[in-house]
Amino acid sequence: MLSEPCRKIEQSSPKDIPKILPEALNYVRVIWELSKYYNTSERMKGLLTKISNQIIKRCRAKIDKMDMLEGDVEKCISDLNESIDCCKEWKRICIHHQYMLKKYSSREGWELDADETIFAENEAFIQRCKDLIEICEGQLQFALKGENRLIPIFGGVQGPQYTENLMELKRNFVKNLQNIKNLNYDILDVKITKWHDDYGQYFKDQCKSLEIMYQNIIVLAFKNVSNISDAVEMLENFDSLAKRPLVIDYVHKKAADMVYKLFLTEIKEVEETFESKDKRPPPMPFSHPKWAGLAIWAYSLIVRIDKAKTALENLYFIPENQTQKDAIEKYTKLRDQLDSAINNTYFQSWKNDIAHMDSVNIDTKLEVPVLVRSESKEEELPVAVANNPLF
Repeated sequence: MLSEPCRKIEQSSPKDIPKILPEALNYVRVIWELSKYYNTSERMKGLLTKISNQIIKRCRAKIDKMDMLEGDVEKCISDLNESIDCCKEWKRICIHHQYMLKKYSSREGWELDADETIFAENEAFIQRCKDLIEICEGQLQFALKGENRLIPIFGGVQGPQYTENLMELKRNFVKNLQNIKNLNYDILDVKITKWHDDYGQYFKDQCKSLEIMYQNIIVLAFKNVSNISDAVEMLENFDSLAKRPLVIDYVHKKAADMVYKLFLTEIKEVEETFESKDKRPPPMPFSHPKWAGLAIWAYSLIVRIDKAKTALENLYFIPENQTQKDAIEKYTKLRDQLDSAINNTYFQSWKNDIAHMDSVNIDTKLEVPVLVRSESKEEELPVAVANNPLF
């Protein structure tokens, strides 16, 4: 009865196997209901275990270890995730069918739903696939494997040093990976327990050390950044390189916080500059009138924080966080304050000064042209211009 669905499993890819499993488990139920000699708990457990092993065998055939070690790392990650999903679905579907069998079967005595040993090898294979995904992510993160994987150009005097630091990490990782390549057993065979020592106690610990070194490189890079635009560019570079979960999390949280704190420092400097105008007159050209000069100066502060805010808008890949919200809130508050100073305080003060002027005299003075075409070839100014008090 089971030969046909098992043949389908053997010929299917891991992503298609879950569609076949209900049919196979229905045959298992028929055997439990009708068989006179095979419907014992021990034999039914053996039957389910064999189906589980058949699924694992098919998943192993799909995974090419050389892709992980030398070839297409991203394809290997896809195959490993496909196998993990297949094994998880097998357990879910099997548990569900056991529940239905126990609930509606005409026979009593089904107790395998509480027996987790059926899935022991299945769970071990899932964990093994996760281990291999970590190796693949290490290939992407440290060895720069994958399509179009190049180290971006880091600007500044220290840029070449950051590149060299990343290349040193690559050399260390390749050296550690060689130990995995030299293993003399099938790393997909979960029955070989030596893997836990070869991978867990050595290779995995080495990768953790490399991750810490990677974080230190990020911290060093941001210590030498002094403006928002450079900080954003630096963050974009490290985000494009981040592939392992811990590095991605560090870039999206710690490194992003460094950028937003730099923005907060910029906001604070502009705020202190604006508030100190009463104690220390702001720098303005002598040709600028009082209120118009103050408005131009305040607008230059707006341009300064707007430029920083525009640079931050390129961080679309960073999830929302509290530091980001605080920075945007303080930016909005300061910008509103500067807008109010220009549109209300300075403009209103200018209007008040105009209102106190002699409207008759000022109209007369404004009617006198400042520039006129000269009729003579003499170099002296025309009398109308020379006597103009506004000239």
